[in-house]
Amino acid sequence: LIISAAAGIGKQYSESDDFLRNINEERLALCDVLPGERSVHLYIFNLTNPADFLNKTNPFPHIGSFEEIGPFSFKETRSRENCRVSMDDLYINFDEVRQLSAESSSNENFDAPLSTANIAFSRFGAFIHEEENNAFLKLEDFVKNGEGYLRQNISPRALLTDGYNISQINTYLREKFPNNLTVLQHDTFTPFMELSTYPRKFTVRSDPETFGQIHSVEEENLDEHYSNGCNVAPATDGSFFPGNITKDTILSFYSEDLCSVVPLVFQEVTTYKSIPALKFVLPENALHIAACDCKYSSGYSNNVKTCFPVGAVDVKTCQQNLPYIASLPHFLNADLIYRQNVSGMSANNALHQSYFIIEPVTGSVLESSLKFQLNVNLVKFEDESLMFTGVAIEDTVFPLFWTEKKFSVAAETVQEILRYLEEISGTTTTTERTSSTAAPTTTRRVDDTTTSPTPISNPAFEALKHQMNDLTWNINKFSVLLTFIGLIFVMSSGASIYFLLALRNKPDNWTRVFKVQTTTCNKS
Repeated sequence: LIISAAAGIGKQYSESDDFLRNINEERLALCDVLPGERSVHLYIFNLTNPADFLNKTNPFPHIGSFEEIGPFSFKETRSRENCRVSMDDLYINFDEVRQLSAESSSNENFDAPLSTANIAFSRFGAFIHEEENNAFLKLEDFVKNGEGYLRQNISPRALLTDGYNISQINTYLREKFPNNLTVLQHDTFTPFMELSTYPRKFTVRSDPETFGQIHSVEEENLDEHYSNGCNVAPATDGSFFPGNITKDTILSFYSEDLCSVVPLVFQEVTTYKSIPALKFVLPENALHIAACDCKYSSGYSNNVKTCFPVGAVDVKTCQQNLPYIASLPHFLNADLIYRQNVSGMSANNALHQSYFIIEPVTGSVLESSLKFQLNVNLVKFEDESLMFTGVAIEDTVFPLFWTEKKFSVAAETVQEILRYLEEISGTTTTTERTSSTAAPTTTRRVDDTTTSPTPISNPAFEALKHQMNDLTWNINKFSVLLTFIGLIFVMSSGASIYFLLALRNKPDNWTRVFKVQTTTCNKS
């Protein structure tokens, strides 16, 4: 036991040193986001004929006529916080944080009235029908106060930044169902700001062969997605890709809009600010692949990703169980069924296709544009005729808005990539040198031969080193305590063995002592 404890101390010191040697600057680069300019642009769909869409006397189908309003622009900043390294597998764990600031709040259209789906009441009404008998009686007061399938005379500002009043829904839920639909337990509801709640927890790999590949998002293991027949390669977060990319390379990234892994295919050779690059786009069947793990269901289920016709993905399971369906803008590459009840859609590859421009040697993303549309699964209430007067709808995938998330790499990173390409090619080109003294900013794959330690000025490494020292110190204290307990155990065991051996080997002496004691007692 003593030898084992001593060996444990030595092994712990050895493993600690090996672990720290394996942590290098390239691995810890995963703790940082690639510097660049990020922005989000939204285009809202306004239903221009709400009365006709709801009118019960009109024959079906009720065609919703939509017009596109926008763009409404936001500046986006992202960061990775609480970065830490798993000691057993060297996985990098971090919380991704996003902040948005409106750049078009002064746009005259920001306060223009529009009509759209009533997301909060649609979800609330469906929930009450699941939980309560005679649901229409429970919802009667809500309908009297103006709740229904549509939210009319609402502004883009309310949809995107300020929210709209749902205090009556909030009060009802807090009183009767405090543990359900917590997303609606607020006095205001802002559809855009409720999407993809941040921070989000990521775990990524840092080994040379799998550098940057996502292991899990919000503790959901993506390895299962790779192995369940979805026919996608292991994915990064789309901020960079493995190096040495060719036209035949199939890439994948995790889309927060689709809550799924999406493939990319080569489209054309291009350049970006003098850097030779390749342009990759979503294939036509991208959303079919993203939805490959869906389940066929006849009704609404909170925890099931329901299958829809090609071109749409059920995303409610990762959007707080709100009735959302994702698609490409204007239902690009989608089944014609989605346009049966809507007009005003005009899908266009040039305007609505997502793409990445990638430097193939390093895998650096130079520019990207991700375009996805959010729709509401607007489902007819089963007791509609008892809830409303003169209102009737058909189940409709109701377009809400579509977004373009743009990224352009920072100018200093462009210069760094150019210098790196010059070094490995042995050629020189005229590029403007930057005066920046910042550390390298490109996220590069860790090399198998990398053995140099990370500079001690790296704060993430220093924090990790302190963590390792604290852990080693705690283990050492435990080992010392274990050694002390072992010594006491050995000494006690030795004394017991000696006593038993003495009792066994000298029976006469013990018998004589016993007789003397007995005689003495009798005389007394």
